[in-house]
Amino acid sequence: MMSLMLGRQSVKVLCSILLPSCTHAPTEMYQPDKNKEPHMTLEELEGEYRPSQSATSSSFGSKLRYGVLVSVSLIALIIMLIYLVRSYWDEDQDLLESVTEVVATPTSALSTAPPLTSTQSHLVDPSFPPIESGNRQDDQGKSTQKKTVTAKKTQLSDAEKAAAAEVKRLLAITAPTSLPLPELESSDDLFRKQWVRLWSGTDVVDGTKTEQLVRKATVLLDNFAQGKIVRNSLSTLSLKSPFAVDLVQPETNEQDSVDVFQLNPKSYQRYSPIVTAITAVETHQIIRFYRQFRPLLQEAYKELGYPAGGIDDVVLTTLQKIQTAPIVEGEIRLIQPKVMYEFQNQNLEQRSALDKQLIRMGPANTRLLQQKARELELVLSQVLK
Repeated sequence: MMSLMLGRQSVKVLCSILLPSCTHAPTEMYQPDKNKEPHMTLEELEGEYRPSQSATSSSFGSKLRYGVLVSVSLIALIIMLIYLVRSYWDEDQDLLESVTEVVATPTSALSTAPPLTSTQSHLVDPSFPPIESGNRQDDQGKSTQKKTVTAKKTQLSDAEKAAAAEVKRLLAITAPTSLPLPELESSDDLFRKQWVRLWSGTDVVDGTKTEQLVRKATVLLDNFAQGKIVRNSLSTLSLKSPFAVDLVQPETNEQDSVDVFQLNPKSYQRYSPIVTAITAVETHQIIRFYRQFRPLLQEAYKELGYPAGGIDDVVLTTLQKIQTAPIVEGEIRLIQPKVMYEFQNQNLEQRSALDKQLIRMGPANTRLLQQKARELELVLSQVLK
């Protein structure tokens, strides 16, 4: 900085000495005398407009002085730059010599030497952190946050890879057989054969006594998705025991009095074989069966008169409704105003037909079916993507 100020002062001094000499009045050119006669000879005109010898000499001297001024200024600027570079070079050499002396100092000498500055201690031992301001801690905090975000991204990437691998595996194990599908009208034989194979030949669900199986299965799924149950659509279910109730309060002579019954827990057991069979079948086997007959089920669904949507949405909606059915523990009371039993609790009676059917199956069976429905929905939603 001191060198720069000295250089500027030198330039100012040179300019003050040389510039005034250049601020002379412009060279006077000859101006013709307007009082003279307008009629002149050629020699006289040349004499009038020819510059004098003194004017020519003055112009040459001005150019010379200007050239000297520029040359001197350039020389001063160069000298100033050389001085600045030399001063910075000397400072660097002094710093390098001090560092070299510190590094070459023995350990015993360092123990008795005065404490090193933060810069010197960092140069001697890079592992020793120099004394810094709080910005260093902020930088370390930001670096830690960046590492955490990077780790989370890596974990998310690994989770996505695992999910993709699981979907690939599910697609492989649920792939339908290569058997060609028949027309919808003649699909009973193949559907019945695959249905029996799915249930391992059990007689829980008897599919040999009915026709138009694909269409009836489609109607059953559509009703379930709407929370409905058509009684004749469940005629294929083989229930080994009757519906059991116990009378707890006989009818009285009062108006609107009816018998009050309690649902016997033994009634839950007649659904247990069906629930056991459904939960025993592997989830991927059920999905494979559905994927094999999916085109025929979609065709049958279109026959019901739905212009939009598909059988996939119907199946997923049915699985979701099963999962949201209420679980009723304890005593369940019924009334029989006419032929059919009804729930005495109107909150239960106002539920959908699907919910009431699951309630009559008992809390244990309902939980098992909900767990299976949850597995089927998870796998099917991944496969259908």
